[in-house]
Amino acid sequence: MIARSNVLLVRQTLAVAALCLIAAFVTAQAPTHRPIIKVTLSIDGESAPCDDLKVELRVGTHIVPVEQVDHGFIVPPIFAKLYASKRTRGKGNLSASLHCGQYSFDFRGIYPAQVDSGTWELGIGYPPFWLKRQRHADALGTGTWVSFIDFATNTCEPCVEQSLSHKKPPIGVIENLRNKQTKAWGVDAASTAFALAIFGVDYGKNRDYLSELLNSCLSSTYESKLKEVCNDEGVILFLESLYWRGDTGLLNQLLEAADSHAGAVGDIEMFYDDLIEHRPSDALSGMQTLTAVRRDAVCRLAGEDEGRNSARFKTVVSNLSTAHNDIALQCLTTFDASAR
Repeated sequence: MIARSNVLLVRQTLAVAALCLIAAFVTAQAPTHRPIIKVTLSIDGESAPCDDLKVELRVGTHIVPVEQVDHGFIVPPIFAKLYASKRTRGKGNLSASLHCGQYSFDFRGIYPAQVDSGTWELGIGYPPFWLKRQRHADALGTGTWVSFIDFATNTCEPCVEQSLSHKKPPIGVIENLRNKQTKAWGVDAASTAFALAIFGVDYGKNRDYLSELLNSCLSSTYESKLKEVCNDEGVILFLESLYWRGDTGLLNQLLEAADSHAGAVGDIEMFYDDLIEHRPSDALSGMQTLTAVRRDAVCRLAGEDEGRNSARFKTVVSNLSTAHNDIALQCLTTFDASAR
């Protein structure tokens, strides 16, 4: 009986051991959760394939090995550790280099929260797309197009977009624009002329085309075929951008548009506000050639763009108060009258 009991016990022990081994094997084979970042690409707001994706991540100057998956990569464990530590969570010493076919992206100053499960949305913005995204085109400096990244990750929502401006366009962009210009009309023709002007191609010709187009739109009557482009604020935005990039000869035309109610003028009050805030001497000098009615319109529009208590409006008032001339005084008087 004792021997038989021992045999039974041994069998039970072996069975339990076998079950434990099977469970351990299944557990080892079961997929573990690994955070993945998907990478997408858009060009001028339109989704584009990110072919032959390559990713390089760095902590400081140290390159971190990356395991890539289809259209993305697995987040290396070190980034979770950096985020978990209060000492390193606030350090923006991470960087990333990504390649999507012919497009290369290099971003620095990345934080651990931006390297977590989610999506990295890469983007390319050529003119005029970047102008529609960010009206203050002077943010590009002397660049002509931008690359940017939106970090849509679990621990970083919302997160600040990073963008870089570039001077030299990728291969083929200018040739495509030249071909497009031969058959473009209306809004497309204006957009193409602006893009070529930004890239420095036939600058005078394309700038003059936009300038003449605005004059036509501001006239009391214009051809019906211009209705679409004249009801689009693109033309005024294009000329404002060229002015900020150094074409000061456009200032008079932009100021003359002040008392127009045409759709082409758009939100021109933003331009007047920016002008008095950032280039007050140019603003006051340019307004000397205007009629009193038009000067009053410029002042009124500039005062409408920002709230009275905003820092921006206070800067505008300060710039006018220190100018000590009749035009500045007229603007301040207009501000006071419109506030009543």
